[in-house]
Amino acid sequence: MAEAANNQKTQRPPRQNNGAPVESSPFQETVINIDRVARVVKGGRRFRFKALVVVGDGKNKVGVGVSKGQDVQSAVAKATDVAKKNLITIPVVNGTIPHEAEVKLSGARVLIKPAAPGTGVIAGGVVRTSTTRKVGNNSS
Repeated sequence: MAEAANNQKTQRPPRQNNGAPVESSPFQETVINIDRVARVVKGGRRFRFKALVVVGDGKNKVGVGVSKGQDVQSAVAKATDVAKKNLITIPVVNGTIPHEAEVKLSGARVLIKPAAPGTGVIAGGVVRTSTTRKVGNNSS
């Protein structure tokens, strides 16, 4: 009887994080794109990863970051840090922006206009992904 009790496994207490503070960021982050980039060297190709990340607080702060790393995880972490350093505040009045804005860069053109309440976001691709979750619209 005593041997049967000794053979049973005892439950180990759950692991602690050794007093390290758990980081709870007020920002939501979304990975928009991950690319594999190559550098040609004498022995062949060296691969790295490039990540495009958008962070925002869901109200009116949003930032975009691009960075490269040896693996996907480090590229995303670096891009998130860059995005948090480059936050901008978007003016929001009555649930929309106060005036229209247009930006052209290389082959891309982004136009945002104010809209009536309840209209939602009329956009496609990356603009929809980043604005619906980050600026605070509830359309998705």
